[in-house]
Amino acid sequence: MNSKIVCALVLLLISGFVKNANAELSPEVTLFQLQFNKNIFVSGEKIWFKNSIVAGHETEHQTILYADLCSEGQIINSCIVQRNNNHWQSDLLIPDSLSTGVYLFRAYTGNYNGKPEMVSRLVTVINRFGNNTTNESRKLEPGYMSFDNINVLPADLGSEIKLTTTKNRVAPNSSVVFTLNANPDKYISGVSLSVYKVPEENILSNAEVQPEKKVISSVADQVKIYNTLTLSGIVTNSQTNEPVVGEVVLFSVPDTVPQINYAVTDSKGEFIFNVDGYYGRQDVIIQTLSKDSVYQIKVYPNLLTPPLKIPFYVPSEVEQSEFVKLAVNRQLLAKAYTAESSEVVIKPQFKYPFYGQTDIVTIPSMYVDLVDFEEISKEILPLCRIRKEKNSASLRLYDPDKLSFLESPWVIVDGVPVFDVKLLFPLNSPAIEKIVTQKQIRCYGALYIEGALSVFTTKGGYTDMPLPANAVRLFFDTFRYPQEFKKYKVEPNSALPDFRDVLVWEPMLDCQSATCSHTVSTSYEKGNYIAVAEAIGRDGEVQRTVLKFIVK
Repeated sequence: MNSKIVCALVLLLISGFVKNANAELSPEVTLFQLQFNKNIFVSGEKIWFKNSIVAGHETEHQTILYADLCSEGQIINSCIVQRNNNHWQSDLLIPDSLSTGVYLFRAYTGNYNGKPEMVSRLVTVINRFGNNTTNESRKLEPGYMSFDNINVLPADLGSEIKLTTTKNRVAPNSSVVFTLNANPDKYISGVSLSVYKVPEENILSNAEVQPEKKVISSVADQVKIYNTLTLSGIVTNSQTNEPVVGEVVLFSVPDTVPQINYAVTDSKGEFIFNVDGYYGRQDVIIQTLSKDSVYQIKVYPNLLTPPLKIPFYVPSEVEQSEFVKLAVNRQLLAKAYTAESSEVVIKPQFKYPFYGQTDIVTIPSMYVDLVDFEEISKEILPLCRIRKEKNSASLRLYDPDKLSFLESPWVIVDGVPVFDVKLLFPLNSPAIEKIVTQKQIRCYGALYIEGALSVFTTKGGYTDMPLPANAVRLFFDTFRYPQEFKKYKVEPNSALPDFRDVLVWEPMLDCQSATCSHTVSTSYEKGNYIAVAEAIGRDGEVQRTVLKFIVK
């Protein structure tokens, strides 16, 4: 009997051990892993980053990531990144004018309920022009703490990833081969590799401290982060300040191919647009369809507010260290000699105008110059008729097939709907590239479009045109395409000097097997370097290996 009890206990222990060894995160837990390409930055540089997500539930709905660099009470720079291969990767530019100090880098997305899930890291920035106003003012604040992120290096975590090299001492402008042993199928975010220069002495291991928790945040409970890229806001009556319910709101981007989106305000007067199809910085015009009353449009930022307080400063001995001085000189030389990396070029996609195709195109330059749009409509637009009254004007289109007029056609200028015909009057022949006429009735979703007259100006982009009534114009930052870090790809026989302190930044290594090799080119910069290979598994455990070598 006793032997049976002992066997049962042993089996329970073994089964519990196996269960724990293969356990994944619970559905309520979400983990992020935020990585940078190095641990000290100089103003004018880019912070290259990668953020991975592992959760106990499905994360396919978490497609976008908001990333920003914050000071106290302000956001310095930000970007929006689309998820790819179970992680986000991009870069964030540090302004040249940013003062020496400690700043907060945040990366956040929305969970199932739209609540923000965030990971953050403190960033040490050294101004390359000697501006340390922020840092000096923080030193005078009582209770502020010294933060040395330069001498703190990552430490090994776990034993599943191995990184080796054939030689630990290499010459400048030479090659070194790293061999990585890791199972790529085991890590949902893939394995990253970063090789960068570190101080030659006073190197500390990465202690398990989280100074980011001491940053005083101003995140409100009602903040909602959407899982898809959206632009939302509210429409109110300018006289009563009451929300306007059921109003159609138009979203348009000045372009050569007219495309609009529309939304209807809800019971709170709020509207929301899904703008997942846009990339880069967009020039957006938002207006209400109705022009009978004066409405006010307020666009929500949909982003977290910056922190109230970052209670850290860079110590004086770090600012005056030889490593920091060399980093500043290196950045100045790199700005002078290194070619700038080009932005990712987005191939234009062919689109039809929202009012459909038409073959009625008028090019004013083919005719004698006309002084205003009234003359243009009379002389070279046979289907267009403008009727002027005391304080207003209207436009209608003639349909020769049906022998009737379209009384309320849409007027579009550079892709932007314009409902006041008088705004067209100053346009003369030199200001107009072409005029497209659509004499057919179309339905665009719930919108009834009774023909269209689309004007494309010579300058384009809705330039020098007054905004329509009840409209706002703003620049809207949308998705960034992930860029490749190109600084370590040295051109053979190049005459440019190489001052790189980051030799490699690969957010996701292309490893098809458990063992793969990676060749790295060293720069002119002598000193101590580390190679860091890192990954995060489905159980949330971080695996990291750190290899030190010398360039001399």
